[in-house]
Amino acid sequence: MSLFNRITVSAHERALEYVDGVCTRVLEPGRYAAPARATYQRVDIRERIFTTAPQDVLTSDGVSVRVTAAVRWRVVDVRAFVEVVADPVGTVYLAVQVALRDALVAVEVDTLVRDARRLAGDAITGAARAAGAAVGVEVVEVVVKDVNEHVNRWIPPFECAVVFAGLVLDVNSRLRLSGLPGGPRLEFYGDSITQGVRSLSAHPESEGADGTTSYAYLTARAFGATSYQVGFGRQGISRPGNGEVPGGIDSFGWNFAGSKAGRVAPPDVEMPISPSPSARLTALRLKNTAVVIAPIVYAPTGANANST
Repeated sequence: MSLFNRITVSAHERALEYVDGVCTRVLEPGRYAAPARATYQRVDIRERIFTTAPQDVLTSDGVSVRVTAAVRWRVVDVRAFVEVVADPVGTVYLAVQVALRDALVAVEVDTLVRDARRLAGDAITGAARAAGAAVGVEVVEVVVKDVNEHVNRWIPPFECAVVFAGLVLDVNSRLRLSGLPGGPRLEFYGDSITQGVRSLSAHPESEGADGTTSYAYLTARAFGATSYQVGFGRQGISRPGNGEVPGGIDSFGWNFAGSKAGRVAPPDVEMPISPSPSARLTALRLKNTAVVIAPIVYAPTGANANST
């Protein structure tokens, strides 16, 4: 009767042999005799990928972006991978998230959009490799995968867009068409702050936004008017907006590149809401076909306590 069992190690793995709690050897691919008191820990050494959860990062010019990173990695030291920490992949994951934030807060958003891959290679990959080396992991590559609200949404085909596909009504329900809204039409030219982003709090996503508490909506309501808004995030009269949107001079009046926006009726009042006094003066010169109320200069923090 044999005193040994047999263990087979496949090409894509390595096995740690433990006898009485002590690691006695690392098994390469092949078939081995297994001592009676031995236990084995198999480790997959194939290359794998994980993606970090989206995190909000404030760039050096004060723009909040949501980014994720994709990490290619593999195990190169199976004993360190099993014995050093309980969660070696979590160790690398945390290092990538911290390095991602540290790297991006030092750059402006335009640089981030243009050079996201290079920034990852220079800073984030180095930090990830240092953390991985301590736990038996080789980080092959780190790629900044998404930069929220800054991917193309101007030139088709879009990387970021919302398409209205229609309405689904409950059983026995019906639509009731009404006339056009009454009162004067106020048309506001601005960016995401004009639309109510951060009107509730400093949070850059939906929980901090409410269009019904924006300056544009409240102003129109105070005058018994209907508000219409034109503009994209970060956009100015001449400054481009997020998502490859050109400045207001070239984009107002268009849904996106090649798609002219149709107006139901011309506005009675146009209100440019500008991020700087110079842009405000430019806006005043542009408006020559309608009454213009003195534009608003809003705070860079995004608060909607604007002053006329």
